[in-house]
Amino acid sequence: MSDKGGEKAKKQGDSQRDHIKAVLTDAAMNSKGIKISWRPPKKDWADPCCYESIYGTKRVPHIAITGVPGFNRELCIESHSQAVSGSGDEKPPFFIANVKKSGLPTIMVVEMEPELGSSPYVKRRFGRVMEYYNSQIDGEVLVSVMTPRQFEIWIRDSVHYHGF
Repeated sequence: MSDKGGEKAKKQGDSQRDHIKAVLTDAAMNSKGIKISWRPPKKDWADPCCYESIYGTKRVPHIAITGVPGFNRELCIESHSQAVSGSGDEKPPFFIANVKKSGLPTIMVVEMEPELGSSPYVKRRFGRVMEYYNSQIDGEVLVSVMTPRQFEIWIRDSVHYHGF
C-alpha cells in the first residue's frame, strides 16, 4: 500500500526548500556579502551549525546564510510545510525544541495551507499550529516565523535588493 499523503508531503516540503534556495540564490547573486550554505545530508560535527538534537542525534538546519545585516553569525533557515491532514500539528514542538536546543539564530519558514475542501476542523487546526509557532518566537534563537512570501519580502528588504 502506498502512502500518497506522505509522498505529497515530501514533494511539497522539497518544493518549498527549492523555492527558499532560489530566493536566497537570487539575493546572494545581487548583493555583496550574502553567502549561502546548503546543508549536506552528511551531518558533520565540524560544521558550526551541527548540533545534538533532543533525541541525541546529529542535526543540521536546512540552510544557513551569512552576511545578512543585523546578524554577526550564521542565520539558520528551517522549513516546515504541511498541506495534507496528518501529523502536521504534532511536528512543531519537535522543530521548536530542536531550534531552541541548537542555540543558533533561526528563521522558520512555515507553509500551512489546508487542502481545498478541508473541513473547518482541519483549517482551525492549521491556524493553531501557526499560533503555536508564533508564540515561541524569542527574537534570539527563534528569530522569526514567516510564510514563504513573507520570507521573500524579508530577504529582499534585508539585502536592499528588489529585483525578484
